[in-house]
Amino acid sequence: MNQVKYNPRDIKHIHDFVFQGFKKFLMIFSVILIYFLFIPLAMAETHYLPEDLEKQLHHEIRVGYTYLAYRFEDNFKDVIGDYYELRKIDDLYHQISYGTVDVFVIQSRQSLTTEEINAIVEFVKNGGGFVIVNRDDLSDSVTLLLKKLGFEKIQETRIGESINTLITKGREIKEHPVTIGVESLHGYIEGSWDYVYNYITAIEDSDEKAEIIITYPSIMVVKEEGDGRVVIVPDFVFEYMDLSHPRMMVNIIEWVAGYTPPGWEPDITSPCRKYQEEVEEYSSLKQEVESWKSKYNNLEREYNMISQELQNCKTELEKLKATKSGAATGIEGGSTGSIDFGQILVGIFLGLILALTITFFRKMKQK
Repeated sequence: MNQVKYNPRDIKHIHDFVFQGFKKFLMIFSVILIYFLFIPLAMAETHYLPEDLEKQLHHEIRVGYTYLAYRFEDNFKDVIGDYYELRKIDDLYHQISYGTVDVFVIQSRQSLTTEEINAIVEFVKNGGGFVIVNRDDLSDSVTLLLKKLGFEKIQETRIGESINTLITKGREIKEHPVTIGVESLHGYIEGSWDYVYNYITAIEDSDEKAEIIITYPSIMVVKEEGDGRVVIVPDFVFEYMDLSHPRMMVNIIEWVAGYTPPGWEPDITSPCRKYQEEVEEYSSLKQEVESWKSKYNNLEREYNMISQELQNCKTELEKLKATKSGAATGIEGGSTGSIDFGQILVGIFLGLILALTITFFRKMKQK
């Protein structure tokens, strides 16, 4: 029996062929794996919102900002910079005065000159959008700016212990165009007993146009002022990229720029949300008016019935008066005419006496 002998070179060639083929397979498999796994992940990082929602945004909005805290500046630039024309502004007064931005964003502790304060007030009243990111405490100049925009009795609370909670729609987050599509947010506020962290927890508005749409751990306030709009927003809204934070960011820019955020459908019976309470009160008063109207109709029917009965009574009374008047007239006429009732009565009386006398004498004769 012949044994087959293999040439070592042939065995080596076969081994190299298989090894090279396996390497090519691994390379192709790796490329496919990278394409189907890592590329979508990389794309997902740049698409913070669904594509159908992105198409509804007003990408032409020009957003300007000054200094923002390092904790959320990158997130702000990533989201807002992806969807709008974002620029950092150094010369605040001239940029606002010349109308190079539609929305302007500052931080609450920023120092402003008198010229800048007046320029921002005019900017808002002429239709501009203004956003104040509430971080730490309010500077004196920002407090003065808020008062000129109609805000008063601004209450700041010192945060000693950090607060980290989940805030949700229907609880801390109220219904409003700015919160459409926003279901939950990280409500994180950094606290410290060594450094003063003051956050706005209450505020009033002189003309009652402001609405508080986040109530805890720090408030978020929106207001229409003149032809423009103002938003005071806690810094934690810009600090995270998960949950509904990206949606909230674009909603703020859309609304403060004068647009309606995508997806907001106001109640047809109440197109202006700020008048919702008045509409509800009107509906309640309308129901009350209908109730009183029904009661009035019932009373009117009863009144008509009573009036008819009264009229009938008057008619009967007139008849009785007429009858009594006729009888009285007859009696009065009889006293002066041919028939004298007094004489008749005397005649009857005398007749009775005469009859009794005759009867008496007859009985006497029979005896």
